Amino acid sequence: MRVVCTSNLLSKLPRGYRDNGWLSKSGDERDTLVTPGKAYTVYALVVMGSHVHYYICDDGYSEMSSMDFPQEHPAPLFELIDDRVSGWWRVATVVRDNGLETIFAPGLCINQPSFFERVMMSEESEIVNLWRQVKSLIDSEAVV
Repeated sequence: MRVVCTSNLLSKLPRGYRDNGWLSKSGDERDTLVTPGKAYTVYALVVMGSHVHYYICDDGYSEMSSMDFPQEHPAPLFELIDDRVSGWWRVATVVRDNGLETIFAPGLCINQPSFFERVMMSEESEIVNLWRQVKSLIDSEAVV
């Protein structure tokens, strides 16, 4: 699955995205980690109520650094350019305090608690290496 950034202006987001706390921490007017016109591979997709977020390796992504994992970005900032979902994705639902969350992600990410947090913290080189393998497999599917 591939998307292209259509805007990084947070004011372009529907009100529900602006009011749900996702943006309240930043105070920024722009999502500075995505570039309008740039295409990104989607590594996971999360649906919470009527909100959809893509997990992409954004402009801050850098292998061999603490930013070696996909970041969450609101779907309304993107346009879908390749609707083929990854063959590596699985689906899971999680009940949260504010509702049901549906997650489409590589099975490895769904089956291991706090997978991306563990990658982010680089706690275990084994987990980081697994993520890089999964990323490589999904990247190879996304090639047009």
